Amino acid sequence: MSTTKDIDFVMLEYNRDKKSNAMARKIAKSMKRLGKNWIPIIVSSDGIILDGQHRYMAYQLLKEQGDKNVRLLYIVSDLSYDEARSDAKDVISTVNTESKQWRMADWVSFHAHENQHYKDLQELKQLYPQFHLSALASLSALSSGGGSLTQTIRSGSYKYNMSKQKEYILGEVERLAGIYPEAFTQKAFICAIIEMNRQPQFKPKRMFTKINENLGSFQKQSGLQNWTGYLTAMYNKHMRNREDMLEVKRNSY
Repeated sequence: MSTTKDIDFVMLEYNRDKKSNAMARKIAKSMKRLGKNWIPIIVSSDGIILDGQHRYMAYQLLKEQGDKNVRLLYIVSDLSYDEARSDAKDVISTVNTESKQWRMADWVSFHAHENQHYKDLQELKQLYPQFHLSALASLSALSSGGGSLTQTIRSGSYKYNMSKQKEYILGEVERLAGIYPEAFTQKAFICAIIEMNRQPQFKPKRMFTKINENLGSFQKQSGLQNWTGYLTAMYNKHMRNREDMLEVKRNSY
């Protein structure tokens, strides 16, 4: 293990979201008090960080603030990044998952480095920043696959598939969010619409027509189950053919 007061390493593009500086600032306070990072960062022989990106960001932050006493502890691998490339991503995800639970945004950023489906999801989030990433991921996914959305995202098996119907739904939700953001930007509201959309008899235009007709008396709900029940009742009201009616189905996100 080595220590230094002046060194530069390279941060991988697909490691944690480098814009999330809150953790780095928190670590910087600890490093300033202790004079170093007690858990060393791990770098390849050619200076690419394999683990410890936030610790390195904290070190850089202290340097920018003029702290000349803080030291950075690091361990250098015998292999270059290219030599260890096949294992590097597994090392990063394993170490970070065991040390601190990754957010969904971390996993999306991690896989987007080499996976177009995840890049498309990132772009969708940039287009609709007011909506939760998990809701956008669920809406845009090729299929639920019968498993957890979080596990799908983590495993790298997420497939982006924004159909015309999904684009219409998102556009209508965005329009409604401009009218009543406290209700229509809720993750549970969007997830309720997604659940309804999974039923083959669901017609989005009917749903949003019903919402528009009832905006004057529309009641904000709390939680996925309440939203699904409320919207399903609104959708089914005055429907003559029972086969066209929606069932209330539960899922978790």
